[in-house]
Amino acid sequence: MTEQKTMTKLEYAQSLVKASYKQYDLDVPYDKLKWSGELIDVKLNDGTIQVVDRLVEFTLCSLSASYFIDRYGVTLDPKKGPVPLRLFDFQKKALDDFQHHKRVIFRKCRQVGASIITGAYSIWRANFQKSQIIRIISLTQADSLEFKEKTIDLIYEEMPGFLKAKTTLTTMLVNSTSLKTAFMV
Repeated sequence: MTEQKTMTKLEYAQSLVKASYKQYDLDVPYDKLKWSGELIDVKLNDGTIQVVDRLVEFTLCSLSASYFIDRYGVTLDPKKGPVPLRLFDFQKKALDDFQHHKRVIFRKCRQVGASIITGAYSIWRANFQKSQIIRIISLTQADSLEFKEKTIDLIYEEMPGFLKAKTTLTTMLVNSTSLKTAFMV
């Protein structure tokens, strides 16, 4: 008869983080992560509860927009309300390009989730990167506000409190037909 070793909560959290390294291109090697020892249960976007180290989870979310969005991003379904935002490989590639390149030309067809991932990337960048100004410019003020409410505001409202940076949201009219929204962290 073999004896099974029971994992501690910390060992379990560490095993989950190791598994994440296989899925995401994270810039910090696993053995260089700083663990706070403060283990908390967080609700992911699919409703599951997962034990995380508060500092490690914040670090991983700040390193990778894809990691953050896959775990905490939501989008609005008109009939169901907020639903988990699950990224396809091409969306992860686009997010990686947004994150690592100053200028990105995004050639796409309709209905591929470009607006949703752009909004999710905007809230990730405003929340996890210092001194960011994010501008949303659309043909009409109503379009800009709808985009902000359905993507940026929704994700921010749904994400766990320990991940929320203190952001300042300012909006101003640029002209009579467009709205510029800026986040400053």
